[in-house]
Amino acid sequence: MSAAPRRALFVHSSNEMYGADIILLGLLEGRDSSRWSPSVILPNDVPYQGRLAAKLGGISVPYRELKLAVLRRRYFTPHRFGLYCAYFAWSTASIVRQILREKIDVVHSNTTAVIPGAIAAKLTRRPHVWHSHEMVVSPGFVRKLTARMAPALSDVVITVSGAVREHLLADNPAARNIRVLHNGIDVERFASAYGRERVRAEFGFAPDDVVIGTLGRVSRGKGQGYLLDAAARIAAARIAGDAPGVKYLLVGDAFMGQEHLVDELRRKVDELGLAERVRLSGYRADGPDVLAALDICVLPSTLPDSFPTIVLEAMAAGKPVVATNWGGAKEMIVEGETGFVVPVDDAAVLADRLKTLASSEELRRSFGAAGQARARELFTRQRMCSEFWAIMDEVAASRGAVRLRAAPR
Repeated sequence: MSAAPRRALFVHSSNEMYGADIILLGLLEGRDSSRWSPSVILPNDVPYQGRLAAKLGGISVPYRELKLAVLRRRYFTPHRFGLYCAYFAWSTASIVRQILREKIDVVHSNTTAVIPGAIAAKLTRRPHVWHSHEMVVSPGFVRKLTARMAPALSDVVITVSGAVREHLLADNPAARNIRVLHNGIDVERFASAYGRERVRAEFGFAPDDVVIGTLGRVSRGKGQGYLLDAAARIAAARIAGDAPGVKYLLVGDAFMGQEHLVDELRRKVDELGLAERVRLSGYRADGPDVLAALDICVLPSTLPDSFPTIVLEAMAAGKPVVATNWGGAKEMIVEGETGFVVPVDDAAVLADRLKTLASSEELRRSFGAAGQARARELFTRQRMCSEFWAIMDEVAASRGAVRLRAAPR
């Protein structure tokens, strides 16, 4: 008679379909349902469209939404910190009850922005795995808190890149339970996308236009404005006859309460005289087709990006990638072979690398093919899921053995 599946509770920090949401969905889709029975807690402390929840329903993973305490900048004010504390106490108690009611075997916290799951696991003496998808820079006290708290409250801390691991170790060099697990994606979903003509026609791009694009949440750190600065330099070079004409597609929306950032981007496009070249779009569910429509993908982040999913997706789509050098992109891109890595603060260098690629279809094709091969070799969802669920098995078995040895005879 086979053993019943172990029960895992995943506590997640958002209900969107951006980086960490996509990775969590991939992990759950890749589970062995005969060995693991997962459920998910999602936040509703801010309005969400429920994109991740809809996907979970489609793969028969139960979820519930609650006023989960998530470390958001909106709570870092005197009059809102009390609200965070109230959410923290309530959500921790709620998770404790769910752990006991559902006889959860392992608790998993997805992103260091969610602390209640770790506390609830500690209170119920359940093993805990903390999955760190981010590199917190500021506020400094939050950076130091998470670096010390995550290893202390976890059996294993999974970091999505070596850069994230080193970032945690800088504030907590004694930590010994941090492991690197690179993200993976369904490579063939992006390699086989066929919507290039449809998407390009939708945005008014001609068949021979060189289209440079980026996909991601609109925020200060994602660097969309930095890309526009480089675009202005390329446009000026074209006027002087030194560069080909290119177009730009920026896809993504802002977090609730930060919609003004999109308005700022629109104003910057006008101020730089790029209105004829740049198209702004909100969130798109057809990411593979959007990437198929691009000729070059850019990750222009000006704050550290731990292991940006868009780089993997662009590589899988066979596109050359230009990314800034702060974070995990350096672990994905092979400089001068699959793309270029550039500084976070030098638009001239970014413009130069983009011009180099825009000027050579042969180079774009070569970089794209090498990137796609690298994605197939190293960054598949199958590899990620195999390694992740092996860690979950190990943690559950190890803690179970400890409990058995500690039990009275």
